[in-house]
Amino acid sequence: MSYRCSICGSEMERTRGDYPFPEVGLKGVVLKDVEMLRCKECASVDAVIPRLRLLLRTLAEMLLIKRGLLCGEEIRFLRLHLGMAATEFAELVGVDKSTLSRWEHDRQLISPANDRLIRLVSHWLMNRQPREKLESLLSMKNHSDHACAKFIVEERDGEYYAEIA
Repeated sequence: MSYRCSICGSEMERTRGDYPFPEVGLKGVVLKDVEMLRCKECASVDAVIPRLRLLLRTLAEMLLIKRGLLCGEEIRFLRLHLGMAATEFAELVGVDKSTLSRWEHDRQLISPANDRLIRLVSHWLMNRQPREKLESLLSMKNHSDHACAKFIVEERDGEYYAEIA
């Protein structure tokens, strides 16, 4: 099977090698020994990336456990990996959209507490936990109310269902 270059239309050849992958939104990503298509005329190179979603998830998981604070491109990558708009993500982590923008563009250093919150929110959502429960968990509506909760718990079909009374 022959492939044509999307830039000049010339034939491309298959090769293998290391591929810098800035298209992912993280400058430091290099795919080792991947199949690539190289244009014989204009030297354009495209990587053949099987299981792209798995690759993106792996990168997101690595960001969750990296040492040091997240930098702007890493925060933006996590947000986009979750499929969230800036306004939506900022609201979820309890900051103004302009603050999130300053973090994502490295115009303001993120605090360790907010860094940890972004990692926890990202981990929660990446593991398909219900967003409604996360929003409730992070809600500050009753912040001044320190009374202990009262629960109504019901067992149905081997599962427990609880609600706050």
